[in-house]
Amino acid sequence: MVKVKASPMMTVIVSLVLLCFAGFLIAPYMKDVIEEYFGAQGGEMVQLAASHVPTDSDLRDMEEEAKQVKREIISMTGYW
Repeated sequence: MVKVKASPMMTVIVSLVLLCFAGFLIAPYMKDVIEEYFGAQGGEMVQLAASHVPTDSDLRDMEEEAKQVKREIISMTGYW
């Protein structure tokens, strides 16, 4: 039987590969935990929305949405 001694660099590489493989196996189960934890306090998204400055694209989208709402109300009721 031939014994092969692994170099320290090969040991590090194999260890990193095994850690990455373990991470890929665990990641799908951690997704639910991370999603539940984010926003647990309730104020994070409010703060982000409050500090957002609308871009030209945002303004166009808001105007288009307002027009769409008006069209749908007229379509449902027959008048505005």
